[in-house]
Amino acid sequence: MARKDPLAYDKVMKLLALAILTLVSLAQPVMSQSRSMGATQDYNNGLAAWIRGDHETALAHFKPLAHIGHTEAQYNLFAMYNSGKGFSKDNVMAYVWLTIAARNGHKLADYLDEKFAVKFLDETQIKRAQALVKLCVKKPTSCPKHSD
Repeated sequence: MARKDPLAYDKVMKLLALAILTLVSLAQPVMSQSRSMGATQDYNNGLAAWIRGDHETALAHFKPLAHIGHTEAQYNLFAMYNSGKGFSKDNVMAYVWLTIAARNGHKLADYLDEKFAVKFLDETQIKRAQALVKLCVKKPTSCPKHSD
């Protein structure tokens, strides 16, 4: 029986991730003219870093954008918390950023919002996440790195 090459699998998964992120980005409405070209460039740099597996750099680009309302960056913070890439895996913080992205009009986040909570969080965690959403929306720079 032939063994599969783990490096080939890793390359295929990275290409698949790139394809999915590209499709999701294309499915979103075009960024409003009020967003600066700098924000677009920062997001693209973050996305490129994410794709090449440089999660620390991706985080450095996505987090400030998420704090100013960039829904794709907010959704990507959800993905980073959910996967444990760039942060320690934290389902409560993943749900916080998923909820914020959904409230700001991100279609996929809106679709996944309640499904994620039901599957991955208990009642106490949902209440904690809801309190953190209020804090993060009111003063984004006060949003904690971890839920505990």
